[in-house]
Amino acid sequence: MVYANLCGPFSATSLRGNRYFLILVDEFTRKIWLYLLKEKKKAFYHFNKFCILVERQSEWRVKILRTNGGREFKSREFAEFCEKVLNMR
Repeated sequence: MVYANLCGPFSATSLRGNRYFLILVDEFTRKIWLYLLKEKKKAFYHFNKFCILVERQSEWRVKILRTNGGREFKSREFAEFCEKVLNMR
């Protein structure tokens, strides 16, 4: 199970112009991944990359995604991914 949250926008930007961050926490290991984002719409892209990274490094797969119900996780892309990929495993 992975917990996800997208935070921002922040009034101060990072040196590279990022105003958001996506945090992903693995419930089992308590490892944390933090992705800096310029735009909210990049959340799905980074979550997808995260899933690929986790599968390659650990041979485990993300089965459950927990969020705070924010709209960024209710996009068509996220819904299709969860339906197609997470439920197949």
